[in-house]
Amino acid sequence: MYAISAFWINAKITATLKGFSSTEDKRLGVWFVSNVGGIIDDKVFAEKVLKFLWDDVFKFKRPQIFADGIDTLEKLINSFEKPSEGKERFDVFKDKANLVAFVASPTL
Repeated sequence: MYAISAFWINAKITATLKGFSSTEDKRLGVWFVSNVGGIIDDKVFAEKVLKFLWDDVFKFKRPQIFADGIDTLEKLINSFEKPSEGKERFDVFKDKANLVAFVASPTL
């Protein structure tokens, strides 16, 4: 799921930062996070991808991107690594419904 979600994340970056000088350096590249046997470790994803999104990409748009109540990087990473009861990892994103629809899309 993490590889596919990179496409969604890049689309979200481009759409959210539209009008800024460039989104090229903010998008996730193929090799941003190394995988082992096609799997990206949850901790690595949280520490690299979520940290990058929080610190660099969406630093001025955090309330639009991340779920309500996530107001620090620590809360973001903890909510992803150990979701509270009834929650899933990607509930850290406010627009998770679109992420799920994108991942389930037969056009991928």
